[in-house]
Amino acid sequence: MSASSNNCVLIHQDHYFTQRFKNYADRTDDSFEGPAHLDFKQLYSDVRWAQSQHPIVVVEGHLIGTYIPLYQSADLIITLSKSQAVCKRQRLNRKERTTEEYQQLEDYFDMFVWPGYVKYGMDQMEILATYCAQHQIGYININDEDKLSVSDIAEIAMKILT
Repeated sequence: MSASSNNCVLIHQDHYFTQRFKNYADRTDDSFEGPAHLDFKQLYSDVRWAQSQHPIVVVEGHLIGTYIPLYQSADLIITLSKSQAVCKRQRLNRKERTTEEYQQLEDYFDMFVWPGYVKYGMDQMEILATYCAQHQIGYININDEDKLSVSDIAEIAMKILT
């Protein structure tokens, strides 16, 4: 698990990879971008434990929609529908990088990240939206045009949850 307070905990999907981190230049496939190398059972177990300890549990990651028990335990699902250009810019600028690492990540994004999202994650957006509608679960989809701050999203989420 990651950041937490008494009221909220944030769990990152990326902490559940079953393989060790590889430099971007050393990656030769999309295994870091697909669900096959995630320990979903442990992630789900940690989410269930966190739900027993905190009123708000946020689970983030582009593949969480591929594991049904995760979204079946949700009270609210927020998806981000961003263009390839916006996703790439956000991924590249998430933290400070050397010029070499920036170029390696840019190449890796083009070869594996975006194609992996199209292959594994894109269909999940529609599945999640349909599931939420059928089960009366709160659903928010944020796209490129939305100029919402984190505070705006949190306020909307709290209105849905209360």
